[in-house]
Amino acid sequence: MGTMATWQDNPRVGRDAPPKATAGTPSARSYLALNRWPATGATPRDTAGGWQPLACPPAPRPLVDIAACGDKLFAVGDNGLWATDPLHPQGGWLRAGDAEAVVALCAGDHRLYALTRDGMLCARAPVARAAAWIRLAPAAGLRTLTVSGGDVFSVDARGQLCHLAVAGGTRRWRPLGPAPALHALAVSYRKLFGLDADHRLWWRDATPAAAPWEPIGRSGRFGALTAIHARLVALDADQRLWSRDAAP
Repeated sequence: MGTMATWQDNPRVGRDAPPKATAGTPSARSYLALNRWPATGATPRDTAGGWQPLACPPAPRPLVDIAACGDKLFAVGDNGLWATDPLHPQGGWLRAGDAEAVVALCAGDHRLYALTRDGMLCARAPVARAAAWIRLAPAAGLRTLTVSGGDVFSVDARGQLCHLAVAGGTRRWRPLGPAPALHALAVSYRKLFGLDADHRLWWRDATPAAAPWEPIGRSGRFGALTAIHARLVALDADQRLWSRDAAP
């Protein structure tokens, strides 16, 4: 990453608990806005899984992954971190710093988390301006990322769901059992969601213990997934954003 020289080890990252959403919080307002956010000039249509296109300006670069935090939607692409406001999409995407070699992104616990190509889990503040990335733990062999409170989840190259308790300051990932060939993860309301290569959407409890995965619907050709309150947001191969209710 371009900010590699400013990184610093910080075992306290992840200790704060996330706030609960209420009707007046930004995340609740985002949910209401997304429910009335069809793509400009497009007829809202139901894909196989209830997905609808979102009105968001084209990304300035091909995006690798997306992550939502409060009223901001973040993305990584072309070695940069980008941010937009889904409540005011006409503002476009703004560069929010460097993200060199980031292969996966998620947001939660008041932080952005990233996986780097050289196998490191990092974090920084979820702000729409440059900020230093902090090294948290080794993450070799992991390929996707999401977080629930202080629990970070990923899927490794063997198809195992893995867990890291960043709230406890641990640096060791723990396997939780097989995942159904998932390439994208998200968390909403203590449920862990995943997308597979056959365009299926799965879920299970977002708990750091073994739990069964269940298929709950279809998806498009999506390569990235995040959640804003009770809505899932996905990025397709044409760099378009789609949304659906998180509940089946």
